[in-house]
Amino acid sequence: MSTAQQSTSAEVAIENAINTLIEAYRLRDAELATSFYVKDERYALFDIMPPVIDAGFDRLLEKTKAFFAATEGPVEIEITNRHIGTGADMAYLRALMTAKAKFADGRTLSTTTRYTLVFQLIDGDWLVVHEHNSLPAEGLSF
Repeated sequence: MSTAQQSTSAEVAIENAINTLIEAYRLRDAELATSFYVKDERYALFDIMPPVIDAGFDRLLEKTKAFFAATEGPVEIEITNRHIGTGADMAYLRALMTAKAKFADGRTLSTTTRYTLVFQLIDGDWLVVHEHNSLPAEGLSF
């Protein structure tokens, strides 16, 4: 596969992953939401929810199921300000993610985070190996 073909392949895979994620959260389907992630310990997550650093696909699936169990109804996800970068066997998505949900205890979630996914070409598939979610620090300015 040429570099141009790999770049196009990565971009299509990332756009498909975004669409899958949005639909999976609307449907509250943890398996679908994690279907484009590497299914082993290579996966790492830097998250806004404790613990700050998490690893392994099993942990990701567990956290995703726990989130759906704690919420009611569809979870709205919007991915904006997208930038996709591609290489021979690595690619990334840098974006903003807005999430809206209602928790079973009545609390609501409405937040926008910085959102980065790193994909690796593994056995012909572009799979997420690293995810980073962060919130801007409140009250800091220069």
